[in-house]
Amino acid sequence: MSRIIKAAELEVLIPNDSQTVIPAPTSIKETSATHENHTLLKSANLVQEAQRKATEILRDAREQAQLILDSADEEVEIARLQAKEQGFEEGLQEGRVEGKQSAIEEAGNLLSLLQSTVEEATVLRVNNLESLEDDFLKFSLLLADKIVKKQVSGDISWLNPVVRDALGALGSVDKIIIRVNPEDYDLIIEYEEALELNSRVSIEFEADSSISPGGCLIESDKGLIDARLEKRLGKIATHLMEVLYDEQN
Repeated sequence: MSRIIKAAELEVLIPNDSQTVIPAPTSIKETSATHENHTLLKSANLVQEAQRKATEILRDAREQAQLILDSADEEVEIARLQAKEQGFEEGLQEGRVEGKQSAIEEAGNLLSLLQSTVEEATVLRVNNLESLEDDFLKFSLLLADKIVKKQVSGDISWLNPVVRDALGALGSVDKIIIRVNPEDYDLIIEYEEALELNSRVSIEFEADSSISPGGCLIESDKGLIDARLEKRLGKIATHLMEVLYDEQN
């Protein structure tokens, strides 16, 4: 700053070519013309040199002033960028915290959804298995019904094991009455000798249209044995259910 002040002073103290030169005192007029010309030339050179120096000083001062201004602008820009970066970092950190919290919430929601999906799938699977088991049982019973009815149709050999089991359950009896479907009754009368039933017990057959083919009711003084086909198929169903539940357990 001091150099700028000096340059200004020089501009005031040192006149340029357009300014008026102060005339010399009257005593100098006695000097020779040659000496006067030499002095004037030297003075002019000094003035030009002073003006050149002043110009350089002014130029240097302006350059330094510009450097100071540029440096100040640079420091301001750096400070602005630092503040912006700090704000960005704070925003980024805040965003990270919010993002982490959001991720935790989203993960929790996904876990809840996954758990509910698994539970629903488990319930659906159990229901499907139960439905399949019911279908399997129904199919098995239907198949057993067809097989049994096909076997007993036109064949009376099923009566032998039924009577044998009934006599074993009744114990010691003297007489039993076997009530059968009329179609089976006709077959029994026709093939009674081939049945080879227990000869130690008196057996009497009666036709009963309420009884389905392939089944019978056995009466005695000790009780009644229900050997109708429906009853026997029911035992098969019970056995199948027991097998299914045993496999589940």
